[in-house]
Amino acid sequence: MSVPTSAKRPLKLLTEIRSELTEVDKICINWTDRGSNSEESERVGALIELAFENSLVLMETIGRPETRSRISELFDRARKNLTHTKYSVNAGEVYSVWSWRLSSILDAVEKVQFQLAKDVEEPLDLVLGMLDRLLRVEQALQHRHDSRTTLTIQDEYDIQDLLRSILFLHFDDISPEDPGHKFAGSSTRVDLLLRKERIVIEIKKTRPSMTEGDLGKQLKLDIVDYKQRTNCDALVIAIDDREGRLKNPKGFADDLMNIEEGFRVEVVLL
Repeated sequence: MSVPTSAKRPLKLLTEIRSELTEVDKICINWTDRGSNSEESERVGALIELAFENSLVLMETIGRPETRSRISELFDRARKNLTHTKYSVNAGEVYSVWSWRLSSILDAVEKVQFQLAKDVEEPLDLVLGMLDRLLRVEQALQHRHDSRTTLTIQDEYDIQDLLRSILFLHFDDISPEDPGHKFAGSSTRVDLLLRKERIVIEIKKTRPSMTEGDLGKQLKLDIVDYKQRTNCDALVIAIDDREGRLKNPKGFADDLMNIEEGFRVEVVLL
């Protein structure tokens, strides 16, 4: 199933844009000798439009409104002739004017914005992969030799203990229960903090005594709080809802991931 553009993480979205622009360049280079045909022109136009649209989403996601406005203005100009090309004397070949100009903007943003993102992205992928398999690990632990005592998940602390054990396969400094700041009259608690990677993992388990609205309000306050912390570049919220108490799990998760512009929030439903 394809992932909506708005739900994609910035580095993956940037990679897709680069791929679209690379394909545009490859097509245009072939126009040096024989010119373009209608099918190729249509393909280039579609790719340029997609690259610009994804770039606008990207700038909104990473919190760069000025660059988004600049790209929007360039997009308005590009729409008048999406297949506009020039001949490069130095390279000796045709190139897409709009691909080159958009790439120049993305290059500048990448140098400033994405080094930090790259430092977060790889460990974040590891964390998300572990959470994706966490319940399978729990199930495997139920089948021990000679029916020996094992860990069974009953609450957030059991999830925390199991996840922390697995995280040590890839991370060295994992701190549980790091006290949070006071926000809106209540204190929040970080369940697990990867200090070096600056990633926070908060674990929640739905229960009959907590309504979906109460859980959402609590997590939204936490997100605002975590964004203000100097030791947090990304927040992962793991929600154990195996009892199916959330009426619209995907919508619930999507809302949380869009609370704070420019702050990475990932929601995993266990």
